[in-house]
Formats: sequence, C-alpha cells, structure tokens
Amino acid sequence: MQEILLLALCAVLSGADDWVMICMWGNAKLEWLRKFLPYKNGIPSHDTLGRVFGLLDAARFEQCFIQWMSSVDGVFQGVEINIDGKTVRGSRSDPNKAIHVVSAYAGALGLTLGQCKTAEKSNEITAIPELLNSLLLTDCVVTIDAMGCQKAIAAQIVSKDADYVLAVKDNQPTLAHGVQTAFESIPAPDEALKQGLVSYFETIEKDHGRIETRRYTVLQNLACMDTFREDWPSLTAFIKVESTRDIQGQVSTEIRYYISSRAGTAETLGGTCVVTGGSKTACTGCWM
Repeated sequence: MQEILLLALCAVLSGADDWVMICMWGNAKLEWLRKFLPYKNGIPSHDTLGRVFGLLDAARFEQCFIQWMSSVDGVFQGVEINIDGKTVRGSRSDPNKAIHVVSAYAGALGLTLGQCKTAEKSNEITAIPELLNSLLLTDCVVTIDAMGCQKAIAAQIVSKDADYVLAVKDNQPTLAHGVQTAFESIPAPDEALKQGLVSYFETIEKDHGRIETRRYTVLQNLACMDTFREDWPSLTAFIKVESTRDIQGQVSTEIRYYISSRAGTAETLGGTCVVTGGSKTACTGCWM
C-alpha cells in the first residue's frame, strides 16, 4: 500500500491526472522510486490503482494529505492561494452525478494544497470553510470567486492571519451596490490621484489574434467603507477590473469588482483578481 501511495503522490505532483498517466509515470520513474521503496513487483496496472483508491476512505485520505501538506512549515507562508470549485473530468455517469471538488491552489508553487469533495456545485459555500480550516494561511492572500464572497468566510480568513480578495456580484446586492457607487463617485482620474484616493494600472496581452487589455483601479480606506467593515472584517480596498477583449475585430468589455483586506497598489492587487477570474486556477481530481 505504501508503494501505491508514494507512486500516486509523486505522479500527481509531476502532472499526471488519471490512473493511466500515473501508471505510465511510474514505469518511467521506477528506478527512482526504488530509492525509497522496493517495488519488487514493479508498477501496478492502472486498473489496480483505480480499485485500490476506490476502497480507501476518501475523506480520511484527504484529511491526511492536507495535514501532510500543511506540515511543511514556512513553505506556503505569504503565497497567493486560490480557492476554486471545478467538476472532476469523467466523473459523471448514470445514475451518478458529476463530482465537484473545491481546491486550494498555490499558483506560484504549482501545487494543489488541499481539496474537498461536494455533491453539488451549490455546496461549495459549505466546503470552503472546511478547506480553509485545514490550511496554514499565515500572511497568505486567499482569492475566491463570487460563490465564496460570504461574511463568515471573510472573517475566517482574517482569523487565520491571512488576507482575502473576494469577487463581488449580485449574491451580495448591498455590497455590490456600495462598491459600484464608490467607483462612480470618485473624482476625475487626475484629481483622484492627486488626493491619493486611487491607483491605476494597465496590462495588455496578445496571443493568437486576441488582444486583451485589463485596466485595474483600486480605492483604499474610503469613508464609505466604514459602512461595510462591521460585516467584512479588515476591509481595506475596493478593486475594479475592466477587461476589453479584441478577437479579430470583435470587441467585448467586462467589468468585475472585488473587495480586499490587503492594502496595495493597483499593480500589486491586480494579479490576484486575474487568478479569481479563473485564468490561472487548477484542480487535481484524481484522488476521488
């Protein structure tokens, strides 16, 4: 059993995402694996791997994995962690519904730090606190899309000595209206900069005929934030991201809003919003 666990863990960390790939990786790295365990019978087949992991208590295994990852003291301190829910590929089969997994992903390290399985996508709200509770988050920035923009989740992140960047949509109508009103009420850009109310940053990405321009605007410590700080602890910044995409002459614009407990410029906070937007997230679901 130890050999199978070591094989699966190392293969997944190397990018394998199904049993066939894990088996292929193991055969290619067999001599290296034998530095740690004997593997007298070689690498098990992908069918054997699937049967063995199917017999494991998934919740208990997940708990052990998260505890092991969290025990690497200091490695994850200060990194940016994205909490994201995805559907596991190939998990839908009649009469079973697809498996949804909420993952904590450290993009700078290329690692999934922990996962929680949910029966329905709507259950992400209950899975996120469970996942956060299992992680060491000191000095980290936790980014979550609008599903996780909940007062209790924000308080939990702050209680773990971390900061949050949460996407704001109409599931929090009062907050969403307040954030939009704050941006509509600021003076002209030059005057706002002069008063120190705002910072701006812009990026342009070109790829295969697509040009995407992102304009970041950050408001910090405005008086209007006092209305929300009782419910949203340590609230420090409102963030606006305006994305304009030009794909072979077809132009579209999207505006997204965020709240953050971390102070910073539009340049430093902007990257966290890109992660929350979904372009840099990852999910490893082969443990299920």
